[in-house]
Amino acid sequence: MTLLIKNLPLSRLRIDLDKDWKPHQPACRAGWHMPDYANRKSITVYNAGGEQTDYIFQVTIHQSISVTGNKIDEVWLNGFCRDDFNDLRFCNDAGGPVEYYIVPPITQEYGCSKVAVVRIKFPTIAHGDNRFWLYHNYPSATPGSSPIPF
Repeated sequence: MTLLIKNLPLSRLRIDLDKDWKPHQPACRAGWHMPDYANRKSITVYNAGGEQTDYIFQVTIHQSISVTGNKIDEVWLNGFCRDDFNDLRFCNDAGGPVEYYIVPPITQEYGCSKVAVVRIKFPTIAHGDNRFWLYHNYPSATPGSSPIPF
């Protein structure tokens, strides 16, 4: 299933659930760029125009299972992340890190689920499909968010 995130004049961003997602089977993570993480989602950015640099996209990330269905700019992690979201990581298809910033504050909704607004800065978006990865669910992760807002 593909979730269309945003339509822009030159680009659209969609988030696809990775078909290899099997948190209980570490052997399935052998080809992952960050094999210590139990979950990942693929992010495909389709660019219908020319190359773009420092493409920033803001998305709301929910710790819980979706209770409202898919919305334009939201990702649901089904309970597979830390309360402080410090176990999120983004990388390009080759494994290179992608900078992101967690916008304070992290809020609470529906009584128990945490929600974070995250800005992702994709370094280069070429014409056509560009795949990136969102890794999550690694309890021992240290904070990876940029300390400087963008």
